[in-house]
Amino acid sequence: MKSNRYNESLFHASPFTLILFSAVLVFSNQLHAQQKDTLWHNLPDFNRFEVYSRHYQKKNIKLLRDTLQSGYYPNEYYVAIDKVVIPEGERVEFKRGTTILFEPATSLHVNGTLHAAGTFEYPITFQLINKDEMLMQPRSNDTLWEGITVGPKGKVVFDNVTLKNAQKTIYSEAACDSLSVAHIRFLNNIVNAVQFPDRKIDIPVDIDYDLVCIDSSALKPPVLKRSRVPLITGFSLTAVLLGVSAYEFYKARDYDNRVPDSKNYKNANDYHNKATRKYRNGSILSGCALAVCGTGIILNFTIPPIKGN
Repeated sequence: MKSNRYNESLFHASPFTLILFSAVLVFSNQLHAQQKDTLWHNLPDFNRFEVYSRHYQKKNIKLLRDTLQSGYYPNEYYVAIDKVVIPEGERVEFKRGTTILFEPATSLHVNGTLHAAGTFEYPITFQLINKDEMLMQPRSNDTLWEGITVGPKGKVVFDNVTLKNAQKTIYSEAACDSLSVAHIRFLNNIVNAVQFPDRKIDIPVDIDYDLVCIDSSALKPPVLKRSRVPLITGFSLTAVLLGVSAYEFYKARDYDNRVPDSKNYKNANDYHNKATRKYRNGSILSGCALAVCGTGIILNFTIPPIKGN
């Protein structure tokens, strides 16, 4: 009878009381959720790793630590919950058929060596995790993982690898030969490309692609240089001709000066004729010098430029 009276009193409660009771429940739930988030983010890294590890172990998924040491990872499912780094000097190898899952906003940074060689039947996959598998689901459905970054001394070997649902897929801070990529496949990424500091190689979507490195200098327009041979040759010949012309004018002037001092008409006439010939030769040589100089200048700008070093 006591419980019945309690139920009857609750049933006959005023609307104001019911509204107030509902508001208290909503407020208490929100407060509990905020406290849960605050406590979760304040967990030490060790505890956080253990909590995540227990969660994913129930789903047969192994948790990747933030720093990977040298070793072999067999054909299993792995998940990254934060930025995962392969340090310089370490070599990590994923066996064929392995799937590496990434929670949203996580990434893989390769400063050492990453070797992932799958096969056509058993490819290796790097992809975003299904949010239903996560311990704490993201608020937005559009959040992707950040992709793979190769450091200046990093090295990546990919064969039969698939990258899915990434923000920028692969970015290498090193030269193109830091990547050895064969039969790679990109699916549902924001940027379907392999990027370097000096270039970007777009990758066809959902097609096996082999990355071929080309010397970066070959991607730049060639430096064209004009040959200086016509100009130098023209100036050289011009200098010689002007020198000979100057000598002819000098001799002509000398013969002219001898005419008044000649002993007789015959000698004076000979000096005069010699001076005339020298003046004529000097004028011809001067004209040739100007013609050669002009020809060299014209050839310098009309001969097509050649590829420089």
